[in-house]
Amino acid sequence: MESYSGVREVELEMAVGNVTVEHHDGDTIEVETVGVAEELKFHSYMEENTLKLEAKKRVTGIEGAEDGTVYLRIPRDLSLDEVFLQVGVGELQVEDISAGDLSVEVGVGNGVVHNFQATEASLECGTGTLEATGSATQELDMENDVGNIIYHAAGNQKEYNYEIPCGTGEIVIGEEVYYGIKPEEKINNNAQKLINIECNVGDITVDFTGA
Repeated sequence: MESYSGVREVELEMAVGNVTVEHHDGDTIEVETVGVAEELKFHSYMEENTLKLEAKKRVTGIEGAEDGTVYLRIPRDLSLDEVFLQVGVGELQVEDISAGDLSVEVGVGNGVVHNFQATEASLECGTGTLEATGSATQELDMENDVGNIIYHAAGNQKEYNYEIPCGTGEIVIGEEVYYGIKPEEKINNNAQKLINIECNVGDITVDFTGA
């Protein structure tokens, strides 16, 4: 296990494998691997105030490449400036993360983000599934190719403005449904928060917690 202090930004890129991001009661960020194949050459290091976690991008022929898990443990009360999490093939689990700028990308795998807090956030999905709960106080961007994004937004539907360029996929916001190729639709509720939704041929669903 490795420990890092003075971290303000996190960049994680995994072509294959599982990632769990969770809180702990310590005062440093911890990185631990369990069952990660040595051939993946996973490593973590500091570059100025950015913690980088990387592995090989070409993984063909590596036995057990999808079996291992990287654990990223963040101090419970730490809010970071920027967090970028990218998992290609595998499972991404994120618990209670706080950042000024949060970006989450899932390729073929599945991702679940519980209770994120950010000023600006981005959720991107390829052919997998990404489900997120949380709040972006200024702007949230969602981009989906052929997969499925489910976002449980804080508050209610009228607390957000929306920009919706839709391809052939389906977008559901509360009880409203948008689908088919048509010009970008803008919904102005005179709100302080903006949700941008771009969907190719998959599905994006936004519901509201009412909190």
